[in-house]
Amino acid sequence: MKRVFFIVFIQSAIFSSKSLGAEEGMPQLNPEFWFSQTFWLILVFTILYLIIWKRILPKITDNLENRKKTISTDLEEAQNLKKLAEERYKEYKKLINDAKN
Repeated sequence: MKRVFFIVFIQSAIFSSKSLGAEEGMPQLNPEFWFSQTFWLILVFTILYLIIWKRILPKITDNLENRKKTISTDLEEAQNLKKLAEERYKEYKKLINDAKN
């Protein structure tokens, strides 16, 4: 049984390879198709450019602006908290020195 399947497989591989074969050469390199390829290339990349420019780029710029705002407010808050901590530390040191004397 296995032998029959093997023989059928080999025969189908031999006889179908020529009937299913394509023309030789690459159609991309055939100058006959260059105009249509150039047209579709320009069309597809123009559409992609417009989609990116109108839809994706505004979202990215908004996210970058929000990130800048968040970072600047966080830095201001950190500086204010640092000043407050330094003042409290000075008060603490003063209380410790007063308690020792």
